[in-house]
Amino acid sequence: MGLGSSEGIASVQDSVFPTAVIIGAGKTGRGFIARLAASAGYRIVFADRSQELIERLTEERGYTIHYFDSGRSPVQIQGVTAFQLHSEEALLEIAAADTVFTAVGEQNLASIGAALTKAARLRQSLLPGKPLRILTCENGVAPGLVLRKALSKAMETMEAPAEPVPCIVSEAAVFCSTIERENTKLDIMSEAYEELPYDAETMEGSIGITAMIPVYDFRKLLQRKIYTYNCISACIAYLGAFKSMESYAGAANDPDIRAVIERILGPLNRAIACRLDVELSEQERFAERAIRKFSDRSIQDSIERNARDVIRKLGSNERLVAPALWIMDNADDIDGLALVIAAALYYYDPINGLNAFMLASGLDKDHMLTRKSKRFLELLLNADNRAAGLFAGLINTAK
Repeated sequence: MGLGSSEGIASVQDSVFPTAVIIGAGKTGRGFIARLAASAGYRIVFADRSQELIERLTEERGYTIHYFDSGRSPVQIQGVTAFQLHSEEALLEIAAADTVFTAVGEQNLASIGAALTKAARLRQSLLPGKPLRILTCENGVAPGLVLRKALSKAMETMEAPAEPVPCIVSEAAVFCSTIERENTKLDIMSEAYEELPYDAETMEGSIGITAMIPVYDFRKLLQRKIYTYNCISACIAYLGAFKSMESYAGAANDPDIRAVIERILGPLNRAIACRLDVELSEQERFAERAIRKFSDRSIQDSIERNARDVIRKLGSNERLVAPALWIMDNADDIDGLALVIAAALYYYDPINGLNAFMLASGLDKDHMLTRKSKRFLELLLNADNRAAGLFAGLINTAK
């Protein structure tokens, strides 16, 4: 069966159900996006690079999503199909899909541009006049832009350049926490979260999933999400790691860590409200929801999982540096975030971390944020991580 053959095209159009192709069969793809799509009657197809994961999905044909809240009944996801991302079958499924979702990580979007471009070109013959609809579900400040650049680059390198293939690339903001359930092949543990806000201005037509909430001025929401939720998450993770803690919720409820977060929240909320023209009271409620979520002990998450990818998270537009710079622009206190950055560097590499930070953030050694982070890193190197009032003491010492 050749790519684009009549037999191949017919095989993916037989279903009476709408099709959602989810690129990335990891925790978010399996545990959140698939749940929302399946509840709306979508047929679920996964495309992933991992041969092992594809084989497990093909063998099992389904899995169970369990909730951290034991009062919620588990959800069965059945009848799923899975293919290697660059396989002929996956490209046909993507080409015929009603909606394509990505859940691969913003840093990995460039690697799927070629497959999506091939599928979009195939779609022109399969469904002329109907552009391929792609929704990024990534933790990042500009996943749509990253993917559009990847699609453009892939078009330039194709053997037979043509007019740009019609694609609609939109973005969604994932607030739901998911982890893999231990001692199972595919099962997921999930927060009981039922909404997926998406950019209504770039996504044409109805997606047909009631849990998907259209949002106008979506860029503002995505920035608020990364610079509030993800920022606070990083604060908990790296301060918790310094204290040798393992439980994420345990760290979120630790008095020393909460004191630092409370110190950060005032300047952070004021800076975000000012920069994004949001009512301060609304931003404060937004941040408080993040604190409640991260402090929920029923959500079984780990410091180790949330502390990964340190250098990526110290990028100039990422969750720690960008908010700190906004706070500086607002002439406010950055000591709390500088301490968190130092804790992140301690976790990554206490000796060489500062150089890595300057490369990732683009800040030189004389920048105030660099200097403060360096000072806190020096203090952490000589600190007793079991001391009561540890972080408040370090901030006072650094003054």
